[in-house]
Amino acid sequence: MLTRRARRRGEQGQVLIMALAFVVFFALVTTAVLQLADAVELRQAHTQSATSSDAAAEGGMFLAAQAAEQAGADCVVGTQATLSMTTTGASASYRTTACNPGTTADLLADQCAVCVVGNKPSTVDGVLGPVQGPVVFNRGVTGSGSVSSDPGVVACGPLSSCSAAHISPSPPATLGGTVSPDAPRLPSPPPQYECRPLADDDGTFSNPLGGGPCFVADPGTAAIEWDGSVTAHHYLSANSTLIFEYPLNITNTTVSVEDGGTATLDFLNGASLTIGDGGALDGDMTLEFGTGGLGTDLCSTDATICIGTGGSLDVTGGVFATGGASAAGMEVQAGATADVSGSAMTGTGNALVIGSLTIDAGRGRQPAGTVQVEASPPTGGYCWVYKDDVLDSAGKVIGGVVVEAACAGGTTAGIISINYGS
Repeated sequence: MLTRRARRRGEQGQVLIMALAFVVFFALVTTAVLQLADAVELRQAHTQSATSSDAAAEGGMFLAAQAAEQAGADCVVGTQATLSMTTTGASASYRTTACNPGTTADLLADQCAVCVVGNKPSTVDGVLGPVQGPVVFNRGVTGSGSVSSDPGVVACGPLSSCSAAHISPSPPATLGGTVSPDAPRLPSPPPQYECRPLADDDGTFSNPLGGGPCFVADPGTAAIEWDGSVTAHHYLSANSTLIFEYPLNITNTTVSVEDGGTATLDFLNGASLTIGDGGALDGDMTLEFGTGGLGTDLCSTDATICIGTGGSLDVTGGVFATGGASAAGMEVQAGATADVSGSAMTGTGNALVIGSLTIDAGRGRQPAGTVQVEASPPTGGYCWVYKDDVLDSAGKVIGGVVVEAACAGGTTAGIISINYGS
């Protein structure tokens, strides 16, 4: 007799549910493992990309530092170069965005080849340059002309305009203070020691002190006239110092130093120097000017040193205007030239120290006024600071570096700071 087997209770689909749960569990585990693998691969890719970018940035930084070491003080904004990686094929480049002296205003005072120290802004419509060394304007410079310092920097005092049409290197630096270099001064002798012409009347000025300081005698007129109609060539005694208390006008004659010697022309109490048409001051001499300024008919400004159209100034001893903020001004008119070299007397790089500077633009057939200055290169504690952007092959900024070079006249360079990324 067949009997029906009793059905077990509690097995109504439970096995199927458990099977599905296991399937879902293992599916989730598999998905998590695959996602973890993708994350690791992505992180590795990001790490490799960042490493490659950093390597390119570092390559550009070291290239910039090496270039700064080779250039020394010849920092020029816009300079750029490219480095190619032979192993990866990647490339990086740098571009110089700023050049500044890593120095204080006090230190720059001993290094500026042209130091314009007065309270009046300067105007350059002609040409100032090339200047061998730094150019500093305490009260700024404007105009349509050009200012160039090579090697060096063009710098202006705080809160002043540094906006001549063409400035090189550019952009100009801004100082944290104003410069005040010390100009050499010689003691003034008693008034009885007067310079007197020699007996042969060749225009040479002598004095009873055998080359010591002497006063140029009172002309009895408004100014002392050294004119070609009287003496074709004026010679100054070697190693002499002539002191002027009256304006000196030089026209149609050349003034130089005899026998290859040196001379000093000392202008006191606001006495002025005017070099007119056909006049020339040429030789190894130093010009020194006291406080104040007498206006001249030739100059359109209150310049104490005026080089008029057709005149020229060529001295190797330097031009120094004492008096700080009230120091003598200088004007160079169209068709006039000034060539100044520094003096070993100062023990610094200073060659032209004046209160204000005006250089006129060309007029008619006359070319623009021109001033060229040669001085000792910067030394002792002086550095040049290069600021460079680092770019990838597409021109995107991927980093930056600041490099200090040519410190204390040396030939090495050092990285001050670096940054990665734009």
